[in-house]
Amino acid sequence: MSLNLVGVATKPQALKGQFRIKPEILNLKEFKKFTHLTIDNKEYNVEAVTLRDTFVIVKLNGVDTCEQA
Repeated sequence: MSLNLVGVATKPQALKGQFRIKPEILNLKEFKKFTHLTIDNKEYNVEAVTLRDTFVIVKLNGVDTCEQA
């Protein structure tokens, strides 16, 4: 399986385990198609994606607090 860099996690967003991603891809709508993301060689299922003008907010399964994000 090959991995592609789609963005960089920058900081937690709110208190429910969401975090911001600074995208490395031009079409932010591509994030809506992702069913899983790999962070530090660990794969997570994507629960929700919210698109903003210059960043993406992502909620991953199993990441439920600000500290985990």
